[in-house]
Amino acid sequence: MHSGRTRPAAPRQAEQPRTLKSDATRPWLGHVDGFARYAAFIAGDHDKSLAVYKRFDRLAHRVLIYYVARLSELEAELARLDQEDLVDADLSSCAKSLAELEATAEFFHVTTSEELSAMSKEQQERRVELAQKAEERLRLMDKLKQTL
Repeated sequence: MHSGRTRPAAPRQAEQPRTLKSDATRPWLGHVDGFARYAAFIAGDHDKSLAVYKRFDRLAHRVLIYYVARLSELEAELARLDQEDLVDADLSSCAKSLAELEATAEFFHVTTSEELSAMSKEQQERRVELAQKAEERLRLMDKLKQTL
């Protein structure tokens, strides 16, 4: 007769790690089930007839068109800045060296208050203008690097 009481469950033994067994004819079985096994199965296909993937042609072209448009905008901006550099001797040296451009951008920021007070108002304004123009060029270089 059943008393309605259940027996306590026997303690579970720790699961032993499963070993994956493969053989010479089915090497993919040595991989974890899922993407890893599926990839091994496809890779093991000697005539490569199983490797069929969607190409995403429309998406790839759309992304490339976006990048072409973005790079064209940045190229036009760079050409405008190059024209400015042609007429400004202080900026023309920046067009020859990234280190020079970075130094020019930093030049105003490292000037002490004593150095600034020794300059005329025009010299101070020119220094600020050069630093701003150099920083503008550095921002454009960063945009180009991010886009490329």
